[in-house]
Amino acid sequence: PLFRLIYARKFGFGYSMVRISLVYGVGNKDTNQLIEEALSNPRFGTGPAASFPRQYIHVDDAAEGIVRATVYDSAESGVFNVAGSDPMSNADIARVIRRFSGTASEADLIPDRTRGWRRYVMPYDVMRAKRILGFKAAISMSEGLEEVLRNKLAVLPATAESNRRLTRLE
Repeated sequence: PLFRLIYARKFGFGYSMVRISLVYGVGNKDTNQLIEEALSNPRFGTGPAASFPRQYIHVDDAAEGIVRATVYDSAESGVFNVAGSDPMSNADIARVIRRFSGTASEADLIPDRTRGWRRYVMPYDVMRAKRILGFKAAISMSEGLEEVLRNKLAVLPATAESNRRLTRLE
């Protein structure tokens, strides 16, 4: 950012810099891997790192943040964090995926009481993007995961199991 600022002042051009958190969405290799792991590995979402909150953002929201930083005059010479407002741990993600897929255990159906305070412990501060660009992520992690899972199950070869899971999602 410092070099960009120096060159912008020296040569008289404006810029906006966008720092994007972890992006997920339909067709994303990492998202598909995360879903596969949550569905096939009952131990996914356990262990010491399982409760660390991550601030994912849906690809549509990430694109919206980039567009706003590009076209808003107020964004000139600004640096903006674009991230989701729903921090989730791997344990949370595993729980949501198993619920949506119809493979939830009894423990997955019990709400996590620590999620409430986690909204105050976010790795990315998005207040500047909200204040200057009016940006706020529109798609929650749960909604985005449901979209990805619906898409993933829809493109798999139809089996009795996949049809049962799709019916549960509707």
